[in-house]
Amino acid sequence: MLNFFAYCGLLASIWIVFGLFIAGRLYPNYSHMKQFGSELGAKECPTEKISPLINNYPLGGVILSFWF
Repeated sequence: MLNFFAYCGLLASIWIVFGLFIAGRLYPNYSHMKQFGSELGAKECPTEKISPLINNYPLGGVILSFWF
């Protein structure tokens, strides 16, 4: 069971980095060095709808798997 949690933690870490990279590429003139990742999902930004689909919902699924 410990391996399952370790793999989930590794998967979540890789997923969030990959997701932020992809969402940042879809946001015109976005700078990972000068802006926060939360800006990618902010209201009225170019990636408002796609960022949660890439990052929040899949990672929420990983977190929910701990309860079931």
